[in-house]
Amino acid sequence: MFGVGPGETYTSEKNGSDENGEGTQEKPYKTVLEALRRAGQEPFPAIFVDGKTEDKVCTNNVVL
Repeated sequence: MFGVGPGETYTSEKNGSDENGEGTQEKPYKTVLEALRRAGQEPFPAIFVDGKTEDKVCTNNVVL
């Protein structure tokens, strides 16, 4: 069983890991696809994606 369900899930291309991430702000997944895989089924959690620039911290709520 995966540890992600309804709630908030975080991804970060720069700091995340699809292998070792937990979907938390501290240990995000690398990709949105992995966040969806770990959620398993609807209702999917809100997925936050960090910005790609180093000088900005940006999160976007992805609604599918």
